Amino acid sequence: MYNFNSNFFKQILIWILRLSAFCVFFGRGWEHLITDAPFRAVLWDPGIMEGFICLLTDLTWHEYTSSSTCNFLIDMSIKLTGLFYLICAAVSLKVQLNHKHLSKTLIAGSCLLIILSLLFYKTKFYKLGQFIEYSCQMLSPLFLYAVLYYQVKFNKFNLVLKATIALTFIGHGLYALGVYITPGVWFDMALGSFNFVGLHPSITQVAQMIFVAGVLDILLAIGIFLPKKWATPFLIWAFIWGLLTALSRVVGFMYFDPTLHTFMQWIPQTILRMPHALIPLAVIVIIYKDAVSFNPKASPILLNL
Repeated sequence: MYNFNSNFFKQILIWILRLSAFCVFFGRGWEHLITDAPFRAVLWDPGIMEGFICLLTDLTWHEYTSSSTCNFLIDMSIKLTGLFYLICAAVSLKVQLNHKHLSKTLIAGSCLLIILSLLFYKTKFYKLGQFIEYSCQMLSPLFLYAVLYYQVKFNKFNLVLKATIALTFIGHGLYALGVYITPGVWFDMALGSFNFVGLHPSITQVAQMIFVAGVLDILLAIGIFLPKKWATPFLIWAFIWGLLTALSRVVGFMYFDPTLHTFMQWIPQTILRMPHALIPLAVIVIIYKDAVSFNPKASPILLNL
């Protein structure tokens, strides 16, 4: 049985989870500060807010939605949330076992990420795949908190990590397969990425490759639950594919821009998606530790650390 008490592999696992939580918090914080967040999806929805606004204020719905003051307050709430995400990012890297109160920041940050995912879910017309695609992102801080402050059991923790990976890739796969309309930006991103490496596929070929990627996403979501020997290749592919899809946000839209506008827009989109690669890496580390525990001669260098 895997033991999460003080050992070398636990420290590796913690730092992978630290980096995962840091990336999603830092990326979202950056995004909130320089662009926007879908707060208005709820705050400007008359079906949700009109009754509250008319009850609690003297404003009519039209006055509320056209008020420069209300719009300013919404913008400020977005920026303040971005600042809080950056604080959470710093906490992710620094929090230790004796920082029990400070660690609550990770829980608060994760709750905000879940709310943000629900807002994106609403803006995409309540497509479930849109929500579950954020699983690795919104749960990364909770995974870090669990490993730091609870003696989690290997079997259960490993299963939760795999379920989170599966949900993320299924959500992505549903769009790639055309179950939901495939985002047009994916085609632009794919074409830009291929052009960057000197390839020039047609739109039809890109569409076929995206569909194949969707099939692989679904197979991956199933394959990671196979016995360890067979699951490992799927997890390695999840790590590679998660990394490539994150990096494609920068590579696919890279062009010379003296103002760095494109860089500032897309680099946070790359950073906040790094959990899609790091959570599979965490599972690989756990599986490797379990294998070494049954065969100590397999890695004498690591065992001597």
